[in-house]
Amino acid sequence: MRGSKYIAIIGAILGILVVVLFYLLPEVFCLWRIEATGAEYLKLYLGGFYSMAYSFTSWLSLDIEFIQTPDPLLFVVSILIAGGFVITLIGGLEGKRNTGIGGGITLLLGPILLMIALLTGMGTLFGELASILGMVGQNLLFGSVSAMGTTMSWGLGPGFFVALAGGVLGVIGGALMERE
Repeated sequence: MRGSKYIAIIGAILGILVVVLFYLLPEVFCLWRIEATGAEYLKLYLGGFYSMAYSFTSWLSLDIEFIQTPDPLLFVVSILIAGGFVITLIGGLEGKRNTGIGGGITLLLGPILLMIALLTGMGTLFGELASILGMVGQNLLFGSVSAMGTTMSWGLGPGFFVALAGGVLGVIGGALMERE
């Protein structure tokens, strides 16, 4: 199918938008976020190649320098998304089926690794967040809790789903291409 090249290219573009536009609009393109409002105030968005924090609360006991230090796992997630973009784009532009599928799968591996890290507390940053949120018996995928006049909510951000959609489009676009 001739249009399948464009499906793969659109998937690739969605993937790179998540990494690049995070730095301009972190609320929209974050992979994961935590927000606390009320007596205390916190906004932390994870995406791009590092985390971005706006303000911290005292009772969460988060170290500002620790949070702003790049997490190796988040770096790997971003590399997979960016690498998936490059491979899927090449597959789409050259009309190569296996390259498009491989790029889409690589792009998908970024969000999948992030979800595994959130479920298991893997990685430096996610381990710290899991220990904090684990004290209130919550998982890191989605949740909300109110305590001491503060409502805190967290979960997968829009960028997670955009990257996931990009990977799926890359795989579909590659699968629909003519055999190489």
